[in-house]
Amino acid sequence: MKRRSESLKNSCTKTAGLKLILLVFLVFGITGCAPWAPIIPEPPLPEASELINQFHLDENLIKNFAARGRLKLNSPQANYRVDINLAAIRPDRFRLTAIDFFGRFVLTLVSNQQEIRFLDHRQAKIYKGPNNRKTLGRFLPLGFDVSEIITLFAGGVLLPPHRQASVSRIEPGLWRLSLEGVEKGTVERVYVDPLTRRVKRIEIQREGKSMIQVDYSDYHNLDDRWVPFFIRLTDKQRESELILEYKEMKLHLEFPERFFHLSTPPGVEVIDL
Repeated sequence: MKRRSESLKNSCTKTAGLKLILLVFLVFGITGCAPWAPIIPEPPLPEASELINQFHLDENLIKNFAARGRLKLNSPQANYRVDINLAAIRPDRFRLTAIDFFGRFVLTLVSNQQEIRFLDHRQAKIYKGPNNRKTLGRFLPLGFDVSEIITLFAGGVLLPPHRQASVSRIEPGLWRLSLEGVEKGTVERVYVDPLTRRVKRIEIQREGKSMIQVDYSDYHNLDDRWVPFFIRLTDKQRESELILEYKEMKLHLEFPERFFHLSTPPGVEVIDL
């Protein structure tokens, strides 16, 4: 009887111990998970004009910037993956310097009000032409002009003149601003996170041609302005894709005007476009 009593006592002690362990596991298992957060309801759909005004305000917050990072371009004209330093002042001053894996200069692209100059360091040639979409397209074959590239590289939204605008909720957690342009066949769609109002994707169609898609992600807060550090531009019609990954960006810097002019180094051939 004594042994049976001790055995029963040990069994009860083990059972109580298991219950205690289970209770501790449940308590700490639950509280050890990610802290509970309330489900934030999705806000009501805004008017299209409200989103458009917000995008204009966001754009005005970045008048100029400088950044360094990595750029990858795949197109029929060129394929390269380089480190870059770039600087820009709205609307048309832009400078991009590309450096290869060994630290050698590959190209320098400079634009100002008058012209675009492209220095190919390997071929010792400068190509120059008027500051327009056609000239820039020879080096960044994506169908944009300099002011549009600056806007996109700063994480902004291109807002063409439009005759109709609407906002729709296409799925939980995603709004779409649709703009029907004044020019025939011009359509733009901007996909927005309802809670943060950050842009996730832009689709641009011009003259009824295939869409150019812009994807934004990896947002960083810079001086109270959220800027995407990962940007992908895809143009299926031109079979071109540009991926830009920032490592660092500075806003509200001042640059001397000469920074956006490119002189001709000795021995370099100049080719007019």
